[in-house]
Amino acid sequence: MTSFAADLAVEANRIFARLQFDSRRRQRLYRELAGLLQSGMSRGEALEVLWRIASRDGRKGSDPAAVALADARNGVRNGLSLANSFKSWIPREDYMLISTIEDLDGFSDHLESWCATLEERAGTRADAVAALAYPGFLLATAYGLLAYFDVKIMPALAELLPRGRWSGSAALFGQVCAAAADYAVIVAALALVLPAAMLVILPRWSGRGRSFADRLPVFALYRAYTGVAFLQSIGALMSGGLPAAEAIIRIR
Repeated sequence: MTSFAADLAVEANRIFARLQFDSRRRQRLYRELAGLLQSGMSRGEALEVLWRIASRDGRKGSDPAAVALADARNGVRNGLSLANSFKSWIPREDYMLISTIEDLDGFSDHLESWCATLEERAGTRADAVAALAYPGFLLATAYGLLAYFDVKIMPALAELLPRGRWSGSAALFGQVCAAAADYAVIVAALALVLPAAMLVILPRWSGRGRSFADRLPVFALYRAYTGVAFLQSIGALMSGGLPAAEAIIRIR
């Protein structure tokens, strides 16, 4: 029972470490690995040094980078390629690229170039998120003001003049505010559900109607982002010596 509990704790720690091993940590690890390889170390030696630094000579073995490096170090020791040693810790695209370039001359230089590509992609992604977040923030602010007016301001105005006697733009504005307050819960629920649904739909929906949807703002922006990411990946693979046709096949 004690052994089972210990194994469960180790696996839970690995899952938690994977969740923390984000893009920023991966890029830092790639750059450190490239620097050590450029200094003349072998891959096994470089991974050993990086593991000792990340884990503080084993005293902090639960650090996400330390757990990932421990796996990679053991994999290389057992004869696995560098890409396969990191396979469970890195995205498929990173795995694809590293498996392509790790046997080429100048592997460390290609790895540095890939880090630069990842940084550019992160900047593009941040710009896309900002482009979507700003109008969303404006809409949320406007909706919140309408609901606030109905709850706080309109009752005070109704004491001066009953709503039934309002006319023109005042009556229309009152109706809009009332509708905003009545549907506030539904709108708040949609504001939580729709972004999550979009994240699921955007990379997966490829059937009927997608060509029309790609003309809409969110889909069009996602299409532009994926196009840029595709070209960056093609460029990274081709810079590693892969023909364009083979690069497209690998990405697909």
